[in-house]
Amino acid sequence: MPLVIAAAIALLWFAVRMTSPGHSAPAALPAFSLPRLDAPESLVDASALRGRPRLLNVWASWCIGCRREHDVLLRLARTGTIEVSGIAWRDDPRDARRWLEQLGNPFALVMLDADGAVAARLGVTAAPESLLIGADGAILRRHAGPLTEEIWRAEFAPALSAAVPPATAVPAAKPR
Repeated sequence: MPLVIAAAIALLWFAVRMTSPGHSAPAALPAFSLPRLDAPESLVDASALRGRPRLLNVWASWCIGCRREHDVLLRLARTGTIEVSGIAWRDDPRDARRWLEQLGNPFALVMLDADGAVAARLGVTAAPESLLIGADGAILRRHAGPLTEEIWRAEFAPALSAAVPPATAVPAAKPR
């Protein structure tokens, strides 16, 4: 019995440690190179995710939670709220492509992380996980588990608004 209690405490400690903000998740995108899902001969590096804020979603065709969040990703992409990029994590490329063909593809760019090494460097421990990436590559917000409309509105939308400077007003033309 004491061994079971000790194991439960260790498991709980590990779970809290891995979900706390201080776990080995980086503050910015690490350097990486991954093949595109639609063109495996083409490699994509971290610089492709810089330049403007975007949502990076780590997903897999076998992931039940990924299916639950898929409509949210489709809506974000369709409305132009944010550009959505994806990493197919530990997935068979044929299954991942078939999944997107059947359910719709919200991703402007999909990369394949077949062995999970890049996702691990991102601090991802399970799919799905969504990361809000700033224009400079900083990881502004992350959520482990299915992304919902409520989570988007409460956590991601405010972080996105803070990351995008307000449009500067164009001065009115002076009359001649």
